[in-house]
Amino acid sequence: MTGSPTITLSCGFTEHGLPIAFQFVARHMEEDRLVRAGHACQIATDWHRQHPPIDGVGVGEEQVNENPVASGGRQNTWSGSPI
Repeated sequence: MTGSPTITLSCGFTEHGLPIAFQFVARHMEEDRLVRAGHACQIATDWHRQHPPIDGVGVGEEQVNENPVASGGRQNTWSGSPI
């Protein structure tokens, strides 16, 4: 481990629907560059808004949690994290 700051970003899916990503590495104390690079990638693409298929739901489609135990007894609709 070098202690260098890194950021990992989504960049698509394999032909089997598995997520793939890439990683930027910056010099020590240059986290600001990573944040700017990550932001620029998210502005230019929509990979961070897409998700791999779960239980037969296609890539990028809305997913509904129908498990009342896991969702605290209510049905949740999840379309992804804006992070």
